[in-house]
Amino acid sequence: MDELFLKLSEVLTGFNNLSPEAAKLYHQKLSESNAAGLESLLTAFKALLRDPKNDIEERVRQKIWADSTLKSVCQSIILIWYNASINPGSGITWQAPPQFYYDALLWRAVEAHPPAISGGYFGYWRYAPEN
Repeated sequence: MDELFLKLSEVLTGFNNLSPEAAKLYHQKLSESNAAGLESLLTAFKALLRDPKNDIEERVRQKIWADSTLKSVCQSIILIWYNASINPGSGITWQAPPQFYYDALLWRAVEAHPPAISGGYFGYWRYAPEN
């Protein structure tokens, strides 16, 4: 089921080569808060993969995103990948371990690095970039 979750995550986020480790963790965390909804979504997505008519993104938009119940689960998947955190409705936000936060899709999307992670040695900002 983790591979199916990973494939669906790639379709929903628009990013390929997502971390299988993160997918396993995020799948587990989302299952804890909404197992039935996630299972329904993955079942619907698996059925779409069997139909080779259109591209998968279009099929997800037409069949899954149009369903308000499935759409809310999709939104949770998108949020957890982009933010490396989720509020499962208990009022307490769950934050992924640091390695997943640093790899959150938010940083790729805005082409930036997380705060306090410079990517260089102390004082690197003193010199002009080489590229």
